[in-house]
Amino acid sequence: AINQALSQYIDFDRELVRVSQVTGKSVQELGSLVDEISSLAGSTGVASKELIQVSSTLAQAGLSAREAEQALKALALSANAPSFDNLNDTVEGSIALMRQFGIRANELESALGSINAVAAAFAVEASDLITAISRTGGVFASASRGVSEGTQALNEFIAVFTSVRATTRESAETIATGLRTIFTRIQRESTITALRELGVELRDVEGKFVGPYEAVRRLSEGLGQLDPRSQVFANIIEELGGFRQIGKVIPLIQQFATAEAALQVALKGGDSLAEANRQAQQSLAVQLAKTREEFVALVRDFANNSVFRGFLTTTISITKSILSLARAGKSLFPLLTILGGFKAFSAATQFAGGFLKGVRPTGGRPGGSASRGIGQNLGEVISGSKSERQSASLDKIAKVLESNAGNFNTSVSSLIQPITQLSTAIQQNIVSLTDNTGALTANTAAINNLTAALGMKGTTLAGGGKVLGFAKGGTVPGSGKGDKVPALLE
Repeated sequence: AINQALSQYIDFDRELVRVSQVTGKSVQELGSLVDEISSLAGSTGVASKELIQVSSTLAQAGLSAREAEQALKALALSANAPSFDNLNDTVEGSIALMRQFGIRANELESALGSINAVAAAFAVEASDLITAISRTGGVFASASRGVSEGTQALNEFIAVFTSVRATTRESAETIATGLRTIFTRIQRESTITALRELGVELRDVEGKFVGPYEAVRRLSEGLGQLDPRSQVFANIIEELGGFRQIGKVIPLIQQFATAEAALQVALKGGDSLAEANRQAQQSLAVQLAKTREEFVALVRDFANNSVFRGFLTTTISITKSILSLARAGKSLFPLLTILGGFKAFSAATQFAGGFLKGVRPTGGRPGGSASRGIGQNLGEVISGSKSERQSASLDKIAKVLESNAGNFNTSVSSLIQPITQLSTAIQQNIVSLTDNTGALTANTAAINNLTAALGMKGTTLAGGGKVLGFAKGGTVPGSGKGDKVPALLE
């Protein structure tokens, strides 16, 4: 679990740096954002990794760090709502509705709550509403400007779209395209004039367009008196949507009662996300996710400590140094493997011994090699066996690492020096062996000559050489004047 949490921390840290790059704030200045993510993950069960990715997307969309914090709560709550399927799609739709309808970050929860409430009460999905907002929301918001703004305009659009989607069950993309055409054509002068002749006025006393929602209401009331089979009705429908969008214009006008009902649900559903999240807490999956995120937050807090980050930085630097050393001494890899194996085993054994000695309450002062001293110091800090263990903290580990940095360097230097000396000795031995080989060759030739002089056919008796019987009075080469050396022979 710690391993997985540390892996998530590394991903989290990368996304946090991206947010820092986009917002122009330092990682330290984004501390409140990190706290908000930890709090939301622990209270909702939504993965902190997903929330930091959402923060990065919001920052890239132009939201400030403070606005991203406010939007995060709404998006985290939406993840537990039954109507929203994909958090990434919800984020994209949220950005679209905020930009198109001018909704502020602190109003996003209410806006998404309205979508959730309507999706739960009518035959329309939250993903359909998000798609429609992305495709047609800008046209509707522009036509509503001056009449209804912000969440009110958004709720009116949700209501209008729901009346068509719940009736026709056509795809969200098709309906959104049709509504975009209708809301554009309904403002044309020729359309307004034709409708005026039928008693349907789409301009106010100042000559301004009454807005798309009010226009649909007036069309529903004015055209409701016409026979749908009449030529006049057919002409008006064609004028509003053209041949291709007739299938959207008719339910838009005839099902306005559905739109009004959906609008009332949307207006009252601003708090539905909070209620949905409260109900979701009863799920065992959510409870387990919350516990997991609390653990991840704990590991993240520990890993985000300056001492730990310094330790990681030092470890990375040491690793780079080792890699550089390996590249420089790649020709000595076989020797390095043998010698390094003994060194590593010895150092690990001494480290473990020192560590266990430091962990034991009766552990003494570090002694012996540098590895044993490091292990014992670290063990005493972790176990708190020193006199000041009541105030032991991660800072002590940093002091231990810092105080033993020289020991690490000494160990590395002591490892390199024997390797160099061994390499020099091997080279000298190779020269000596070469000389010895020449001398051995010369000696072999001399032995062969001596063997031939003695009348032997081989260099050894086993090779067929003649056996001389000295023990029975065989000749002894040389000259002399009698026996002068007493000897006992066998």
